Amino acid sequence: MKILLLKIACALLFLFLTVAGFAQKTNNIVKQPLFSKFPSTINCTVAELSKFFAVAQGQSANVSFDNTFKANGVIASNVVKYNNLHSLAIKLPEFNNAIFALSKRIDENNNVIYTGRIINQLSADAYELKKIDDTKYQLIKINLETILPTCDQ
Repeated sequence: MKILLLKIACALLFLFLTVAGFAQKTNNIVKQPLFSKFPSTINCTVAELSKFFAVAQGQSANVSFDNTFKANGVIASNVVKYNNLHSLAIKLPEFNNAIFALSKRIDENNNVIYTGRIINQLSADAYELKKIDDTKYQLIKINLETILPTCDQ
């Protein structure tokens, strides 16, 4: 009888340790780059950026920059906030529903300034819009983990 109880106790202890080991396992999600086939820098102009603000919410938008980045999307949001801020979001199905978020701000000197990103939270990379001069901008590839780090639960 003592041997049987000892075997049951050992089996329960083994089961408990196994369950505890699985419970402590972290969920390491490895994000894959979404834009690996595209260059690290994509040139775009003020004229190309400004055309998106004329498209209404729910309508199609053709995103094309520098003959290197082309995608079709749908304007998911197009909102004018205040008289100097206009923001929109374009959903890009070709890139696993990445969002091209773009804002147009008018500063105190009536200069138009664009800011934006192309992001999919499930990917390892993204693009961020940077101003080069008054007529030129660039989409610069960034490591998305630096902005949105993966959190273990």
